[in-house]
Amino acid sequence: MTKYWWVNHKQTFDHEINGNYVWAPKVKRDGRNSHFYDNLRRAAPGDIIISFAHAAVNYIGKVADFALSSPKPDSFGNAGQAWLDDGWMLPVVWHKLENSFKPSLFADALPALLRSKYAPVQANGRGNQGAYLSEIDQSLLKFLLGKVATASDLKFLNDYSILELPDIADDIDEIIEQQLLVSQSLSATDKVQIIKARRGQGLFRANVQQQEFACRVTGVASGFLLIASHIKPWRSCLDSNERLDGNNGLLLTPHVDRLFDRGYITFDHAGGLVVSSKIEADNIVRLGISVENFSALPFNYEKQKYLDYHRGNVFLG
Repeated sequence: MTKYWWVNHKQTFDHEINGNYVWAPKVKRDGRNSHFYDNLRRAAPGDIIISFAHAAVNYIGKVADFALSSPKPDSFGNAGQAWLDDGWMLPVVWHKLENSFKPSLFADALPALLRSKYAPVQANGRGNQGAYLSEIDQSLLKFLLGKVATASDLKFLNDYSILELPDIADDIDEIIEQQLLVSQSLSATDKVQIIKARRGQGLFRANVQQQEFACRVTGVASGFLLIASHIKPWRSCLDSNERLDGNNGLLLTPHVDRLFDRGYITFDHAGGLVVSSKIEADNIVRLGISVENFSALPFNYEKQKYLDYHRGNVFLG
């Protein structure tokens, strides 16, 4: 079921519109959770977002994929200095409205259309301080777009072929890789191995192969059919030790690697397979994966720590 969202992003508006995403830290600086930040994980492909910045709505967007764990974009600069670096990035296809508008123009109608809790704007149309990504009712979207939407805007809303975006995760990895290449704290040899690790190669693969001997889901043991996959994503690792740690890796066949990397499957500490509700059960069957007949192999303590991260930050529970 399609959900509807409203993002207040004055500080980061240009970066997020041009980059086709919205980003927020996972928690507040004091370590507490935020309803507005958690909403990035609740949004799903096909959901609609209203962009609100500088007291006006200039863009609407369509969520292109589930949020992924991502460091804070460097492009934020000083605009993001108050936020923690570890966050969620939600891929969004943005569309510029032909007729931008200020919600304050419709202040008389807003009170009846806004939710009483977590509303993104006040009844007078001004943004609510502290609100970031808020869920709204379809009635609010329909009312506002009914006042300003053109045929081009409506075509965007009804066209789901536009959801394909470049791989944002790969773009993030590329930025981190370029930063590592110019780092003064790493030797040339270390840089080579860390960059190879991004692709499941080199020392990282060798370290994984010392612990893993086959794909835990399919049982395939032929090396040329297996990918050395990070449990805690390469982009999310804190340092080179985590990026090269064999405990932070599994050997998986390509389709299982894809499912694991995108958060559609994960493992519990005992090695049991856990499948996300975000993927259809019949597709899991077509991929030849059986949860009922799965033979679990327990993980060591070090791998369990990385799997804790995967379940909390990658898995689409």
